[in-house]
Amino acid sequence: MTKVFGGLALCAVLVLAGGAAWAGGETDSKGGPMVKTTPTEKDKESSIRVFLPSADAKLYFDDMLTKASGTERSFRSPALDADMRYTYKLIARWVENGREVTHETKIVFRAGEDVAVDFRR
Repeated sequence: MTKVFGGLALCAVLVLAGGAAWAGGETDSKGGPMVKTTPTEKDKESSIRVFLPSADAKLYFDDMLTKASGTERSFRSPALDADMRYTYKLIARWVENGREVTHETKIVFRAGEDVAVDFRR
């Protein structure tokens, strides 16, 4: 029950946040968006930074639409349990050349790790 509640609380905080971002990462084996996880010493918080090709792209965390806008978005978690791994499905949707484009990726991280996701490919 604690794992579920912690995940829901983190997702709610991430959905309500927004701002600037940092890019970087490595391409997954399927040619999807670039995802990079970087350890950090900041308490047990984590940040998730997302680059999108369009300022009006829609970004979902576990099927919950975020309120942030812009091509660079940043989300910070509350303090997380250091013994747990957190997993989120990110879906980005935008219009390109008159057609809707959808890309999806899964991120896995631990408390204190920062994650960067780049959908601009």
